[in-house]
Amino acid sequence: LVCAMGRLFSRLRSFAFISNTVEVTELFRDVQDPFRAVEAVNAIDGLTFYDGHTDYGRSLNQFWKEAGPELGPRATVLIFGDARNNYQTSGQDALARMAKRSGSVYWLNPEPVSLWDTGDSQMAEYAPHCSAALSCQTLGDLTRFIERLPT
Repeated sequence: LVCAMGRLFSRLRSFAFISNTVEVTELFRDVQDPFRAVEAVNAIDGLTFYDGHTDYGRSLNQFWKEAGPELGPRATVLIFGDARNNYQTSGQDALARMAKRSGSVYWLNPEPVSLWDTGDSQMAEYAPHCSAALSCQTLGDLTRFIERLPT
């Protein structure tokens, strides 16, 4: 998806996160084999598990600091993730700033909605700041999401 979007949108920036956020835009430019791009992302120095767990709060704040100033009314932020933050600070304030500054924020969560807000899921904190927050588990789900986007 990121490779295809990179060919369609010249100003697309891509980021990967675990416990921190790292820009991966250049890895996906003109990539013919998305699997090699994913392998390259996984090998990036700096994309780490500081304590072995995802940290959305830290990652959202880092994204805001790096890319927030560039967001504007024509910007769309797509977040792909399960919102399971391992009981850490959510970072919803950074997401709120992104939503206020950008044209839209979409969160595509690979879990079924029935699992949102169970255990360490913080989807209820993130969803209010999104233009839409959707369960996206299959290619069909992704297709339906894309078809519903405003043109």
